Amino acid sequence: MTNLQQQFENHYRVITSAGFLQRQGLANEVPFFISTFSADQQVEAEGLVNSLFMRLQTQGVDVLKIDLFEFCLELLEQQGVLEDYLAMESQIKKADLKDALVGALSVQDKIAPAIARKLAEQNWKVLFLCGVGRAYPILRTHTVLSNLQSIVVSQPTVLFFPGRYTFVDGSGASLDLFGNLNEERYYRAFNLNNYQLQQSQ
Repeated sequence: MTNLQQQFENHYRVITSAGFLQRQGLANEVPFFISTFSADQQVEAEGLVNSLFMRLQTQGVDVLKIDLFEFCLELLEQQGVLEDYLAMESQIKKADLKDALVGALSVQDKIAPAIARKLAEQNWKVLFLCGVGRAYPILRTHTVLSNLQSIVVSQPTVLFFPGRYTFVDGSGASLDLFGNLNEERYYRAFNLNNYQLQQSQ
């Protein structure tokens, strides 16, 4: 069993626990958790996320899984502009295309409300967010989490993040996508990797 496989095995034990599902010990904290892995493990992690999703479903833990990259494509398609942006890709500078997409996929105005609608349409106990690496730089992780804080308040959210979520005394927590791209500060999430170690002691 690889280290990453062991990590996801621990995730399974934590997520199926009554304490996790009932938010025990979180007080008034937002129930956000981040599972980190290195950028070169993205393919393996994608398979493990899918396996974890299926295992939880069979155990009666209803999980809503949202791939943020695929979600963005769906929103563009719903707006009737996906083909336009695909055509623009070879005609304009990447920076200009990125700016256009960031405007069309505003987290506050488009992404967060669409996620809220999806949450309201389904029965779920845990929310999985993945596809972060592929959605960059159109979506920034800290922006997504900040906008979901008022939407996902009563049930756990797990974000699968290809990078580091580190805590430094005096400066708070930092999200480092791919291990070297600092996405700015984000303070409200728990590191699921550490949480599972605490649970196993």
